[in-house]
Amino acid sequence: MATLTRIHSHLSRTKASRFSPLLGWLLLLGVATVLSGCTHTPLYHRLIMKGQVVSVDSETIVVCVGSKDGAEMGQVLDVVRYQFNAVSSEGDEQYIRVPVGKVKLQKIVNEHFARAVLISGEVHASDMVELP
Repeated sequence: MATLTRIHSHLSRTKASRFSPLLGWLLLLGVATVLSGCTHTPLYHRLIMKGQVVSVDSETIVVCVGSKDGAEMGQVLDVVRYQFNAVSSEGDEQYIRVPVGKVKLQKIVNEHFARAVLISGEVHASDMVELP
């Protein structure tokens, strides 16, 4: 932190200070690039992606649940979609949980992902599956 303070102090005393907005954007871009590498970590999977429908095509649905989450071939999972509740008043839930279908796990790909087929409803990428 002290190093960053010294750099900022030096830049503010030099002609380079007029470029500080550009340097700020470059720093932000660098931090974003480093953090994007975290999307493949177990922590990101466990906290952000777990249960998410990753992709949907005419034959297969890929979901972010795998052997590490306790998923098993043949399991039937409920699929829900969280929608913004525009008419919520203070104290109400801002997002409502809407059941949209069911999928059946056909293949556990690895500890993080599984392939499924649609049993009922209409499923979109970014919907969520719920393990029993």
